[in-house]
Amino acid sequence: MPYVQATLKLNVTATHLRTDSVVTLTWIKSHASRWKDFVRNRVFQLQELTANAHWKYVPGTSNPADCSSRGLTTAQLQSHSLWWTGPPWILTPEAWPSQPALPDELNGHEARPGIALYAAASQPNYHWDLILKFIALLRGSWDGSLDSHSALEKARFFWIKATQAAYFTYEIKMLTANSRLPTAHASSRLTAYIDAQGLIRVGGRLNQPALDQDNKHQAMLPRHFSTLIIAHAHLRTRTGGTQLTLAHVRHNYWIIGGRAPAQWSAHYLQRQQAISKWHHPNNNIKMGSIVLLTDERSPPCKWPLTKETALHPSKGGLTRVVTLKTATTTLTRPSAKLAILPISTGRRIK
Repeated sequence: MPYVQATLKLNVTATHLRTDSVVTLTWIKSHASRWKDFVRNRVFQLQELTANAHWKYVPGTSNPADCSSRGLTTAQLQSHSLWWTGPPWILTPEAWPSQPALPDELNGHEARPGIALYAAASQPNYHWDLILKFIALLRGSWDGSLDSHSALEKARFFWIKATQAAYFTYEIKMLTANSRLPTAHASSRLTAYIDAQGLIRVGGRLNQPALDQDNKHQAMLPRHFSTLIIAHAHLRTRTGGTQLTLAHVRHNYWIIGGRAPAQWSAHYLQRQQAISKWHHPNNNIKMGSIVLLTDERSPPCKWPLTKETALHPSKGGLTRVVTLKTATTTLTRPSAKLAILPISTGRRIK
């Protein structure tokens, strides 16, 4: 726009620019930092070049820029009024088309993820690490020397200690006074003690082996907090079975409540359902079918034509992998990458 204004040498009092895309209009009218890199860079450049312009929506049928891109010949363009003079309402501001609402959900896939604190089972220490650094900055004690591993360990001790303080108030009071817990107490047989960091740990176990503190004397945690810990261990063990997950948990923690593992086995594992698309077998995958091998890098018209020569069903009878024969080679590909061609039921492929 600055170049056009300088070339025409006109005294421009207002600049109005229009687009026939509601999504693009939403991007331009918002701050560029809201969007991902590809959109953000282009929105920033547009906003910089058209800083004083007023962006508005124009229907596609009234957009002269579309005339040359919709198949009109040069002969048709010579007599096309929209191409030469624009829409009839362009010189009458009161006749301009109404502007649509700009809903955010239209461009959610291009929005940058916001910063939020939440209890994530896969990252129980990550946000606490950021919070501790932020607190140190506010107190003026942050010197940047704390490495990531040390910061995460400090954060882990923080939320373990905070959880114990919330659930084990009586136990902390008794152990601090060097008093023994009542015989009927659930933790009486664990010979619990408070370590130098103020954490309640299980005592009387494996004092001699060359193991670290967490393995020899696990930190005690309440059963109410076990869901987050077990879910995190389940992911760390690559969704392992019950015994593997519980073994991983007991490397660092001792969860009070003997029925907690059983409760996890009965409720948590049942939530790990199979992917819905594999609930029913795909009857279209048959030996000898002619299929296209999809390729995101090429248009569909250039996908290679192949023939299924072997199926590889799983133990459940579902075929997820097939062997394909092309004009030059043999491939093994997942069935999700195939586009099955329709064939007549009366024909038989040989």
